[in-house]
Amino acid sequence: MSFKPALPALCLLLTAVVTAQEPTEPLTSDLSETVEVRYVILDALVLDDRGRVVPDLTIDDFKLYLDLRPHPIDSVDVFCPAGAADDPRPVNHGKRRLAPVAPDVFRRIVVVVDYKNLEQTERIDAIDRLERMVRDSNAVNEELMIVAITKELRVEQPFTTDREEVLRALARMKLDRSLWQEYPNMVGRRLRPHLHEFALFDGLAALVRWLGTYEGSKAIVFVSELPSKFPDRAFARPLTYTPPAFDYDRQFEAVATAAAEARVAVYPIHANGISLGSSSERLARLAVETGGRFTRHTDDLSLAYARAQRDLACRYSIAFYDRNPESGRLHRVNIKAKGGLRVHHPSLYRFGTIDDAVEAIDAESYTAPAHLRSARIQAQGFPVKPLDDKHWKVALALRFPVSVPPEGDNVVEFGAKLDHQALQSVYTVSNSVTVPPETGGSELPVVTVDPIDLRPGRYDLSIRVDDPRVGEPRTAIGHVDIPALPRRGVVVAGPILLRPAPDAVLLHWSEGGLPIPETTGAAGFEPVFPGEAVEPESLIAVTHICRILPRAKGTPAALEVKRTLLSGDGSTASTLPTAILELPVAAGVTCRRLIDQLPAALGPGDYRFEVSIEAGTKAKSVVRTAMFSVR
Repeated sequence: MSFKPALPALCLLLTAVVTAQEPTEPLTSDLSETVEVRYVILDALVLDDRGRVVPDLTIDDFKLYLDLRPHPIDSVDVFCPAGAADDPRPVNHGKRRLAPVAPDVFRRIVVVVDYKNLEQTERIDAIDRLERMVRDSNAVNEELMIVAITKELRVEQPFTTDREEVLRALARMKLDRSLWQEYPNMVGRRLRPHLHEFALFDGLAALVRWLGTYEGSKAIVFVSELPSKFPDRAFARPLTYTPPAFDYDRQFEAVATAAAEARVAVYPIHANGISLGSSSERLARLAVETGGRFTRHTDDLSLAYARAQRDLACRYSIAFYDRNPESGRLHRVNIKAKGGLRVHHPSLYRFGTIDDAVEAIDAESYTAPAHLRSARIQAQGFPVKPLDDKHWKVALALRFPVSVPPEGDNVVEFGAKLDHQALQSVYTVSNSVTVPPETGGSELPVVTVDPIDLRPGRYDLSIRVDDPRVGEPRTAIGHVDIPALPRRGVVVAGPILLRPAPDAVLLHWSEGGLPIPETTGAAGFEPVFPGEAVEPESLIAVTHICRILPRAKGTPAALEVKRTLLSGDGSTASTLPTAILELPVAAGVTCRRLIDQLPAALGPGDYRFEVSIEAGTKAKSVVRTAMFSVR
């Protein structure tokens, strides 16, 4: 569903002035009536009994029923450069699909892989078949997006016309351990089963709403084995290890109504191929309620994609007025065509509020941040020191620009979310910064540092910055890699580089973010992000030398800590005096901190600050480095 472009607002207010007239001269009256009307546009596909698209229908050929009652149609427009094209047919395994219908037509198609409902043995095969599909695609003016749904929505490849980029994303997905760690409900392999499908529907609804920010008709090819509510055959999966018997009516309604507004049709395909159980009432319902088509009983995974290509090249736009546009009310639509033709169209719609749209964009800036991504937002997790043999204290640093208002204060909200891949959300922060007017320049950088306790591993980081003077949110995504910890032994944490923060930086250090002596003026320093260019004056390095022992045993051993500054070609630029440290023999973790002032007289170039430890003849050497560049 969309709204007629010629109308500047969502609502068309029609005011009729009611007047009373006499035979000779009119009398004026102050009586008036205000009627709210909304203009609804639904995309529709019309097929004949052979599956061919029908491109030459007019408004007189359609009938529309709104909430089971006949309703007048205002206009019917058709976009069909492909003409009456045949329905694509499956191709034999290994053979190349012919060129799509109307290959020059601009299309946007999203391929979504439902990892939650694909068996592990089928995932690589599904990605292999998607790779063949992309290689065989001859649509020169088509944008593809690749999305994975695990416990959340993950945009693996944003919209692009470059097929090589799409193939690289698919190849990367086959090696992505976090995708493999999402297990379906299966007997004997239920390591992390999902007991319901709420995350799947939430992810689909978020994706559809996000696609509404793009103009025109779009299609989602949904690769899944989403089971039906009840097994209807003896060989179907037993109910005990399918998701429980929820109807998910509200979730279906959320996806369908969002699809109507965003002009998105879902084309599910059952990935189980040619088998007796390759069907699903839930997948069929997704197709019916969004105006798409369900593909089943085939090993040709590209068939749903080919159907979406063909159907996007011949669409009707059917428009009508809703004269009772109550916000939040669910409406059911049924469109019929003369001659027994089949009409595929969204069957549900509802009007939301502006606040609903704003909240959706705000929430989806985490879920699908590629559309709003900004390279000017930086983030890094700095391991500060181990807390035990399983946890690190980590300083999470964010840096992003904010707008300076000409007058009044500008309140910028920001947040970050850290997820352990395929497991759970481990950290979230939601905060704001107030930017005063006339602070010099049009914008200021903001730096925040917060402490987190994390286990070793790789974490997904999503950041959102909502600056009212910019408009839509800006986001960034990345990874935080936390190294493994030994059960016993010496650990070097760092070095973490700090530099003086200019007065024009809004700096916030949370308590415990990075413990350094007060003499260095922690509040006046900001961390140096990897690869960032700096000025060497007052550049310091903070390193923690720690020992982990399961129990107090042995005698203290002196640790020789060497610090060397190396230039880009590997030559030694400077050497600091060796430090001798003795860590007490105590159960748990004991640490000592070193703070080094780096040389100020450094020429332009790349540098590596290296900290190494010799802990005796039996201990292994430990080396850690920090990279930086000098302007």
